[in-house]
Amino acid sequence: MSEQDAVTVRGAYDAFARQDMPSVLATMDQDITWFCPEELPFGGHFDGVAEVVGYLQAMVSAFDSIEIVADRVLSAGADRVVVEGRSRVVLNGESLEVGFVDMVTMRAGKIGHAREYQDTGKLLRRLERTAVH
Repeated sequence: MSEQDAVTVRGAYDAFARQDMPSVLATMDQDITWFCPEELPFGGHFDGVAEVVGYLQAMVSAFDSIEIVADRVLSAGADRVVVEGRSRVVLNGESLEVGFVDMVTMRAGKIGHAREYQDTGKLLRRLERTAVH
């Protein structure tokens, strides 16, 4: 089952990159929980599909543009998937690339839980510098 889970998660990231939200939503369990580092202006703990969609919209809105690139999607046990990738963002005309690792737990073939780990310091410095100007 873990290889199919990795395919499902890869599909979610690829769909997000295409801005295909119906396909992203199709990969989510209705009781999904998602954690983004709270120090980010759009970060926090999100419960359920509606809150996760709100988070994704807030994240996208924080930048002029954002591209999420899942470089590696790896099975990590019976119900776990690890995503290693990069967020390429543009903010006030300046580009920045931030690495991330997402730990995903599957539930009945859908994304049930996700926790993001990323270089928040690098991202916060850019966000704060932009807010000051």
